[in-house]
Amino acid sequence: MKIWKPTLAQIVVTVAQLAVGTVPAHAERTAITPVHITGALTTAGLRVTTGQVESLSPMTSSEPNPKLTATKVEALDANTTKVRLQCERTDVCLPFYVLVHWPEGLQRDPKSITQPRILLEPLMVHNGKDATLIFEGQNMRMNMPVLCLQNGVRGQRIRVISKDRKKVFLARVTGPGTLTAAVTN
Repeated sequence: MKIWKPTLAQIVVTVAQLAVGTVPAHAERTAITPVHITGALTTAGLRVTTGQVESLSPMTSSEPNPKLTATKVEALDANTTKVRLQCERTDVCLPFYVLVHWPEGLQRDPKSITQPRILLEPLMVHNGKDATLIFEGQNMRMNMPVLCLQNGVRGQRIRVISKDRKKVFLARVTGPGTLTAAVTN
């Protein structure tokens, strides 16, 4: 019988995930590999190799091959960049940071580092601000006032909550202060 001997960081992450309800206690976890991370950074506009990426802690997700998004880039010095990554769906993994080490020959000016495309797009909805959620179905269209629980750019899926604070929805940002959710039978 194999006994799991977790590190303190793994215990803290697991407890945090259970506390906020992002993962059921019985869920199988899959490691987020450097290949996943490198793919997300390349999609965001940072051309890196797996050798340049340093994970600050081992990260796992509740499903294999999670869709990762770079949400923040910060230059620490001329050769190191800190990037915040998160899963597109918040119930799949917690946000985490990685370091990108640039080769010595490529002395990078911290101000010239390419920012991820998602950061270059203007925010259409803002955390804590009112918005309109449009439910669309085959023969129906209904508007509902909601409160945004996250910032979002066009096309991004974010969480919103009803004005009476009783129901949370996952909706796609479609424009300034506007989100849509599909209604299926």
